[in-house]
Amino acid sequence: MYRKDYSTKVAELRGWLMSDAKGYDKQVPPISDRQPYKNTDKDGTGRTSCTLTECAPYSAAGTDVAVEVVFYKLDAVDVPHGHLQVKCWMRMYWEDQRLMWNESDPRWEGITKVPFLGASYDAPEASEIWLPDITPYNAIHGLSLSFEPATAQVSSDGKVAWSRAGTLEILCRYSGLVNFPDDLLRCKFDMGGWFISGAYQGVTIKNQGYKIAAESGIVGSSSSYTEQEIKSVTVAVSTVIYEAYPNEPWPTLTYEIELKRADFFYLNFTLLPSIIFSLMSFSVFFMSFEVGERLGFGITLVLVVEVAKQTIQTLVPICGELLWMELFFWVNFLATCLSLLESCVVLGIAYNTEEYFYDLVLPKCISDPLISWYNKSRALVGAGPEEGEEAEDDGESAAAKKLRMLRDGGARESKGLQDVTKGSGIPDAMMKRISFGNSKRVSMDPNADMRSKKEKAADLAEDSGFTLETNDAQKLLYFESLFFKLDPDGDGTITFDEARRLLAFTALTMTKAEIDAKLEAADDGDGLLNRGEFLDLCLANLWNTPLDQLEMAANNFAEFAQMATNRTTAKWRRTANNIDRWCRKWIPILYFIALFVIYMLKFDDHYEDEATPKHTKLAGMTTHIQWPANFWGALGWLCEIMLPLLYFWFAVGIFKVVYTWVMWSLNEAHKRSVQAAKDVGAAIGDKTVLVGGAQKKPSMTENV
Repeated sequence: MYRKDYSTKVAELRGWLMSDAKGYDKQVPPISDRQPYKNTDKDGTGRTSCTLTECAPYSAAGTDVAVEVVFYKLDAVDVPHGHLQVKCWMRMYWEDQRLMWNESDPRWEGITKVPFLGASYDAPEASEIWLPDITPYNAIHGLSLSFEPATAQVSSDGKVAWSRAGTLEILCRYSGLVNFPDDLLRCKFDMGGWFISGAYQGVTIKNQGYKIAAESGIVGSSSSYTEQEIKSVTVAVSTVIYEAYPNEPWPTLTYEIELKRADFFYLNFTLLPSIIFSLMSFSVFFMSFEVGERLGFGITLVLVVEVAKQTIQTLVPICGELLWMELFFWVNFLATCLSLLESCVVLGIAYNTEEYFYDLVLPKCISDPLISWYNKSRALVGAGPEEGEEAEDDGESAAAKKLRMLRDGGARESKGLQDVTKGSGIPDAMMKRISFGNSKRVSMDPNADMRSKKEKAADLAEDSGFTLETNDAQKLLYFESLFFKLDPDGDGTITFDEARRLLAFTALTMTKAEIDAKLEAADDGDGLLNRGEFLDLCLANLWNTPLDQLEMAANNFAEFAQMATNRTTAKWRRTANNIDRWCRKWIPILYFIALFVIYMLKFDDHYEDEATPKHTKLAGMTTHIQWPANFWGALGWLCEIMLPLLYFWFAVGIFKVVYTWVMWSLNEAHKRSVQAAKDVGAAIGDKTVLVGGAQKKPSMTENV
């Protein structure tokens, strides 16, 4: 029990300890029994070799200061600027034999502790006793500005305990951010003497050197609704020898704070929505290419994923290192872009009007030679249509083939050959009405191309032998309309292929070689036919053909062109559907495989080692694969979310089972009632009719 005159006795004791007779000087290090020191860390060339063993004391002068930091609560984490702000208590313990007194002395009897004001080592005017020179090397502010002045308690044996509350603001080189948001941020800071070396001030740790207030049950230290919390703290003791002070070691405490992020927020509001949006983008594989909103839907999802990416970038620093979150967003962004690209390809193929794939992807100057080489190579080897495919039309009228067969058949009859027109489907009466004139063949003179255009036209007129009729204007106008039909782009010219196909349907008795010769004769050498050249060609070869026959042939040609267009369209639409079917299966599978690999990737930036240089992208980082620590937790969370839905579908299933059983029971009861009615009706029909209680005998007529 403290006596009433305690305050008076303590004041006298304080005066005696600070008196000139005692010779106390707060600027001079204390007197104590120094203890052997022990290093727990050896790092770099400047460290001593005495590690994990008791080493001899540096000197007998001064005192040893034991440090213990109580981390009360995490205040702020500023990753982009590399700041860490934590509320903590700085506790220091040392021995100063100059402040000892004898408790058995009647003057100080019962006094075990005496308070002395202490501010900071760099503010001696505000302190009453000597204070340790210990400061965090990478703190934004010194201890005098970070921690409040506090009273130091001095015991009778000279042991001093000094505890101050304050906010420690540290400049950190964060490590571990590369695995954001499932990251463990680590921040290091060193504490040691700034003015006083280990020759006069040793630095050790009290107990384990730290306490986490939340784990120690200190009231008010727990946190809620915070993004970061202190997971663990480690302390390492080392000794540094500087070149400027080769004979004075500098003991240092290295604290490493490990912070755990509340990653559920990012899982709930960033990761899962991005995955859902990516899966939604795959729904375009199940849409028909005729759906006009297919492209707009894909573009919208690409923008949504990109907006989510830009939103999360505000929470991480702009740095040169590649973060795990960036890889995750790249996978989702590429998945949605792939869906959009697939839609563009499918729509381009489905509505393509070109016959060959070369025309779709290559310039015409390259695709035309390739197509020509392909057709010639197949013709040389005698390749027909592939298995399962029908032979494609060669662009020639089948009627023309029949007529040439008839013409050639008449020539073969004289040689006793089989009539090639047999079974052709052409009636004998029609065959008798067909007459073939002795048409002239086009000369194959190699110098024919050297003649003038007028000479060619004269030869064409002589070969055709046409005569003017009353419907000349009508036929000329019809020829010109044919040209306009063959020139839909309106460039004023048509190609040989277009004209060749028209003649194959109108000039039925001409072979391919004859058609090619006529085209070359009508051309002026540019490989194209203008309107005048086309009219000359028609005059020379179609003038004597009846107009109704020309109209019918032109209609056949138009229907053939439409059929070819339909065939090409159907082929490309089948290809587009096949691409969609392939993507429906394999793109989601590949996406889930990529996600699984991404979730198993873990990066190590090695920034906890101060000697590690700054990385760029993935250079300098190590990658390893491990099972995600929170995988089952996330899966359980998904199950909890889906639990009401599962209950709903379970209830629906039970209802369906009960409903099915009730309907089956009613149906069976109805069947039994119907069958019973049938049985009763049959039984009534088989009974004999009783009249007046006696059995009626059948009459003679009934027997007959």
